[in-house]
Amino acid sequence: MRERYPRLFDALVWPAVIVGDAALLLNLVAVSFMAVQRLGADHSRLAWLGVTSGTTYALTCPLLARLGARLGLKRSAVAGAALYVLWSLLLTQAQSIGQLAACYAVAGLGGALLWPNLEALLAQGWQGPLLRKRLSIFNTMWCAGTVLGPLFCLWFYPKEPAALGEGGRAAINTLFYISAALAGAMALFLIPWRSRAPQPAEAAAHEGDDGPCDPVRLRTFRLMSYMANFMCYVVLAVLRQLFEALANEQWAGQDPVARHCWLLVLLAAPSTAAFVVMYYAHRWSYRLKRHLAAQGLLAAAMVLVALSGNVYWLAVSFVVIGVTTSLIYSGSLFYSVEGQSASSHMAGWHEAVLGAGGACGLLLSGQIPWLLARLGVESQYWLMRSPYLLAAGVFVLGILLQLAVYARFASGFRAATTETERAA
Repeated sequence: MRERYPRLFDALVWPAVIVGDAALLLNLVAVSFMAVQRLGADHSRLAWLGVTSGTTYALTCPLLARLGARLGLKRSAVAGAALYVLWSLLLTQAQSIGQLAACYAVAGLGGALLWPNLEALLAQGWQGPLLRKRLSIFNTMWCAGTVLGPLFCLWFYPKEPAALGEGGRAAINTLFYISAALAGAMALFLIPWRSRAPQPAEAAAHEGDDGPCDPVRLRTFRLMSYMANFMCYVVLAVLRQLFEALANEQWAGQDPVARHCWLLVLLAAPSTAAFVVMYYAHRWSYRLKRHLAAQGLLAAAMVLVALSGNVYWLAVSFVVIGVTTSLIYSGSLFYSVEGQSASSHMAGWHEAVLGAGGACGLLLSGQIPWLLARLGVESQYWLMRSPYLLAAGVFVLGILLQLAVYARFASGFRAATTETERAA
């Protein structure tokens, strides 16, 4: 059956990644608002939840990527999806910030088993233009899941009075059961999935789509994209796991959950569209100006998030951030698996960068209001917005570091390109 319909069984991975990321985002948003509204969490305590999952994820991704290559990439991915189910069920029983943090450690471990091994299996047999196109489809699908997760939260999270009331916890638990069902569906899609290799005719049809590349150029842009992606996940972690505190403070009594969920949809939907564009728009890789311009726009959008309480300007900022992060993420994943085998792929390091960015960003951003208060800053306005200004500042510093990296290695890959042209 699989041999007769290879494209059908290959396509099973796409609904799997949609429901997997939907489960992830549904839990992140629901847990954060529950922690703020029912457990009195502030920026610092919200941050520690993300730090727990991000640290676990970052430390175990490279190890479990290697282990997955030995034990079976798909088997490891299915085990990761099963841990997502366990995470969701454990959340229904958690009664304190500490218990929620322990649940988030399970999520970090599950993600480390799931995503690097899934990406490596997707990339097997696909290189160059075909790999870029395949990864663009993958990015489109998981990003569609990040649209679906906030929508589920919008539809099922109880209204503010109900969430704070006696039966609020039971109502919130409904979201965790939905998330467990979504993660279970992901495992069921992955079990029969079989990744196919492209036919020679497919590869031949796209040979001229991308320009030539050399190993020095690949290593340079991989390092730069890792720096940029680290900073991207500083931003995304703040928007997904700290913004609930700001939303609850500035929109109290105006259904802050719904407003934040719609902003997250506006973050993810343009990003999904950008991944679609990158499927067709070749030659976006190995382009320094586009790489840096996206980061500059993202930093400016974070400043606007910090300084504007107007929901419409926030919507514009979230759209800009969604589009720019998609370009940066695509490069990081592409440079990680380009020219690599299943046993030597860098997807584990790519994912570790994401986890480390989220953990470090939340650790710094979550503590900055407390630190500024100790230094004598009394304005609640600036204390609540300081994490977003910090994230923007990190991007400016990161751009300077990437320019230094490019200057250090650029002569090497320019020389290699010249030699290739002479040989031709």
